[in-house]
Amino acid sequence: MVLKHFPTIALAESDQTDANVLLASLRQAAPNLNVDLLQNGEEVLQYFFGTDKRPHEKPSAIVCDLLLLNLALPKLDGFKVLRQLHWLYREDLTQLPPIIVLCESDDPEIIAQAYRFGAKGFLCKDTSVGQLADAIKQVLHYWLEVTLQPSREPASVKSRLRRWWGTGFPGLARQELVLR
Repeated sequence: MVLKHFPTIALAESDQTDANVLLASLRQAAPNLNVDLLQNGEEVLQYFFGTDKRPHEKPSAIVCDLLLLNLALPKLDGFKVLRQLHWLYREDLTQLPPIIVLCESDDPEIIAQAYRFGAKGFLCKDTSVGQLADAIKQVLHYWLEVTLQPSREPASVKSRLRRWWGTGFPGLARQELVLR
C-alpha cells in the first residue's frame, strides 16, 4: 500500500520485541510511513502536549495521523492515557487522531473498557505475526485511506493544553492530575 501522503503513526509500545514486530508490519504495509515510537504513557502525553524533544516539521499541526496504543505501558497505562487525552481534548475531540488499542488479551471487559474510554479500534497482539501484519495493514487502509478525517488545526487546543499543563491545580502534583 502506497499512501497519498507521508502520514505519521505514533506507536506506544514498551516491549522491544513487540515494537519490532509492529514496526516491521507498519513498514511492510506502507513503506512511506513516519513512525514515532513512544515507550511509556508519560511519553505519549508529552508527545501530544508538544513538550517532547522530537523535532516536528510542523509544530502547529497535530503530531500524528493515528495512534497505536498498547494498554500495558509503564508509568501510565493505556487506559489512563486514553482517559487523559479524551479529557484534555474534550472541547474538540476532532483534534485527536484515531486511537487503536493494542493488547495481549481479548477479554471482552478490557475491549469494552477501551471503547468506553474512546478507542476507535482494538487489536489483540496475541495472534500470529502474519495475522497481526494483516490487521495492521487493514487498520492503516481504513483510517488513512478510506475514512475522511476532519482537518486538525490544534494551535488553539495545544496552547490551552500547555497553559493548563503549566499551571496545574493548586495542591495537586502533576502526577496526580495525570492519574485521575
